[in-house]
Amino acid sequence: MKKTKTLGFLLGIAIMSTITGYLVFGWTEPTLAPPNGNVSSSLSCTEEFCVTDTGVGIGTTNPEQKLDVNGIGDIMGAYNVNS
Repeated sequence: MKKTKTLGFLLGIAIMSTITGYLVFGWTEPTLAPPNGNVSSSLSCTEEFCVTDTGVGIGTTNPEQKLDVNGIGDIMGAYNVNS
């Protein structure tokens, strides 16, 4: 029984070492810079919603403010507007 546990433990160590090595050494740095130094600032965009490093857009894919909403809104419940 002890021999089976030891064998299972060593097999687990070998598998975890292989997975860890694959993840650590499998990463390859990009070999070329982006064209014209252009890196997209978009983190996640669809036609109706966009998150960039400058803001969040709803109804726009190019938010110009921290929150940029383009379209008709419907707000239910309480809300505060501070300036």
